[in-house]
Amino acid sequence: MFKSPKINFIIFLVAGLILVGAFLHPFISEVKAVTNTSIEGYAWSEKIGWIDFSPVNGGVSVDSNGYLTGHAWSENIGWIKFGGLSAPFPVGISTASQNAQIVSTNLIGWARACGGMYDVVLNQTVANNTCGGTSRTDGWDGWISLNGFGSNGSTYGVSFVNNKTFSGYAMGSDVIGWIDFSPVFGGVQLSASVITPITIYNFTATPLSIPKYGSTVISWTSEGANTCNLTKNAGGVITDLGPVATTSGSVSSSNISTTTIFAIQCDNYGNSANATTTVSVIVLPRPDPRLSLLPSQITWDDPTAGDICSLKKGGVEISTAVNGTIIDNDLPAGIVFELTCTNSIGEDPVTVTAVSVPPSIGAICTPSQNYTYRNTRWTMSLSTTSVTVTNTQWVGTDKDSKENQDNFNLTNSRLTLDHLYVTVGTKVMNATTTGMRADGVTPFTSTCSTEAVMKLEPGRNEGI
Repeated sequence: MFKSPKINFIIFLVAGLILVGAFLHPFISEVKAVTNTSIEGYAWSEKIGWIDFSPVNGGVSVDSNGYLTGHAWSENIGWIKFGGLSAPFPVGISTASQNAQIVSTNLIGWARACGGMYDVVLNQTVANNTCGGTSRTDGWDGWISLNGFGSNGSTYGVSFVNNKTFSGYAMGSDVIGWIDFSPVFGGVQLSASVITPITIYNFTATPLSIPKYGSTVISWTSEGANTCNLTKNAGGVITDLGPVATTSGSVSSSNISTTTIFAIQCDNYGNSANATTTVSVIVLPRPDPRLSLLPSQITWDDPTAGDICSLKKGGVEISTAVNGTIIDNDLPAGIVFELTCTNSIGEDPVTVTAVSVPPSIGAICTPSQNYTYRNTRWTMSLSTTSVTVTNTQWVGTDKDSKENQDNFNLTNSRLTLDHLYVTVGTKVMNATTTGMRADGVTPFTSTCSTEAVMKLEPGRNEGI
């Protein structure tokens, strides 16, 4: 290993510039991007020795997008070309199938050693700019991986640190082996520190508040970046949404179920900027279903806007309306109705139930009289014949408790009581009928009350 005189000069010059800069500019907040910045210095390979990045009639530089272009020189393998290489790139080795580029703090992609060509006019070897598949004559394809995976599965690569200096290792197959970009007595760096300021404008989401499982559009504008990467953090889980447009762009994000923080990081070859925006999920009100059953009538509603409802009768869905009324004159008693409502996204179900009630059984008591025999017949009439009567109780004026209590005729549904009075005047009779409905399990009770006036038969003047 030797120490190049040129390196001594570079180290001395850089040290001097740094010292002068320390007095003239004690703090540099930013330096505008340089369109094309040269790379200088030496990398080292144990197999081929020094690789010069700023040789005579050659040299490597980096453009404002971080791409490396030009040629480095090795006395043993000739020119090494950066930039302008054509696909296909080798696969299965490098993590980036592209030309060499500084992305954030890493040098990615490929370089290629090209066969040397002797220029008789210049009396020296010059670059073979084609660097095609047949440009070499020694059986080696010339590809050099700037980052990738080693034979044991470990990763390697060249880093770009302090906005100026390269470090780490590239790999040049068995011909070159490992290439050290920061060896002792050498090193590769930019001729000037370049910091391209990055600004991210208007990184926001539209809308910022959405219903659960809704969507929003993330948009942004940036300047000075080579690449941007978008991520989202939902419920503590970070999801990488991948590279996005560098200058401006938008991404639609859907199925958001919880408050989500979107973050963007934009990088160039030595600088980065970050921005975040938060999308909140609107908490929907819990459904409030209401169900009412009256004789022959079902009424239901849910006052919460946007809910989804299902009404079932005996387990069978009969309506999906949020509210309504159904008249059913043949509705038997004991039918279970079930109303289930969820919010607009089908969550937070609430169910209420009700059992149908039987219609009331009305009753009318009507007196008919025979004044000659001082007899009054009291008649109870029920509003339906779909019953099985078990007992009728009569209570009234001058009624003897020993009298027959019930008398039911299934043909005309008449319940009667004959009573003989011994006095004239107002007579009141009350009747209470209890029994079972036609289903044999539902009881009912019907009552009525009426009055009559007991008097002498007209024209006979007979006393009682």
